[in-house]
Amino acid sequence: MGEPLEEAFSQTDIAGYNYAEFRYETDIRKYPQRIILGTECYPGALYENWQQCMKHPQIIGDFGWTAWDYLGEAGVGQHRYGEADNNDLYGRYPWRSAGCGDFDLTGNRRPVSYWREIVWGLRKEPYIAVQDPAHYGEKQSPTKWGWSDGERRWNFRGQEGNPVTVEVYSDAEEVELYINDRCVGKEKTVRDKAFFTAVYEPGTLRAVNIRNGQPAEADELISASYDVHVEQMEAGEGIIEFAVMDDSGILNPDVTVNLTVSEENNPELLGLGSADPKSDENYFERTVKTWQGRAMAVIRGTGKLRIEVKDETAECN
Repeated sequence: MGEPLEEAFSQTDIAGYNYAEFRYETDIRKYPQRIILGTECYPGALYENWQQCMKHPQIIGDFGWTAWDYLGEAGVGQHRYGEADNNDLYGRYPWRSAGCGDFDLTGNRRPVSYWREIVWGLRKEPYIAVQDPAHYGEKQSPTKWGWSDGERRWNFRGQEGNPVTVEVYSDAEEVELYINDRCVGKEKTVRDKAFFTAVYEPGTLRAVNIRNGQPAEADELISASYDVHVEQMEAGEGIIEFAVMDDSGILNPDVTVNLTVSEENNPELLGLGSADPKSDENYFERTVKTWQGRAMAVIRGTGKLRIEVKDETAECN
């Protein structure tokens, strides 16, 4: 099957394979001198692809689609529940971004990026992500560019006492999980992931790597209180982030706040929005809803923006 590409690849130093990792083994046997690069690959296939990279020196790397979320190809990385047609790739209105980036539209890292870091051997600490307890027990059907619905949060108001699935990414042999210092259990990792069934209870969620039978590196999530305020932070030249924080400085992604933004003194507002892949808000308006506790403004000039919380009562996501 590789014959049609023989002439083309003979003219290149490196052969680029897009979504063709299934051909690695066969083509390496047939063309042992060929240098292969996975130039575009499904994000969830990284573990197997990286094993191939480590096994065969001819495979020099793997590019997963994609690093940063983007407008267009709307919903190609969407998460779905129940049965889904894998050929139905795109999201219907109001989807507008792809929803498949390791970074969301405002530059915050999504859980899949930490899994990659662990697979690559660049992170020893485990990483906790929590699936939405409102959909516990439902079949998860992400697209081939998607991920689970696990997010970096331990705030689910109204779900107290309900079952929840906790994902822990780790390269250790086993992981132990604790809720408020009570052991939930110990699970072996498969593909650098461990899954736990727990009961949601606000407080502290802690995961501990077990290496050679002994506790090692750890990660934890702490529930934020619902007495929140909006903080304004400079995130770079011309970039201002808004974050829904409690008095202890913990982000509460469970709360949505409606913000109105206006200029004071020097700043000129150029754009305002959130990372919500399904928002139909206009980036050039002066109002925005936070998403997962965050929003972002782009300005010209220096100084802070004036922000007003339109609704006194914050709503849960």
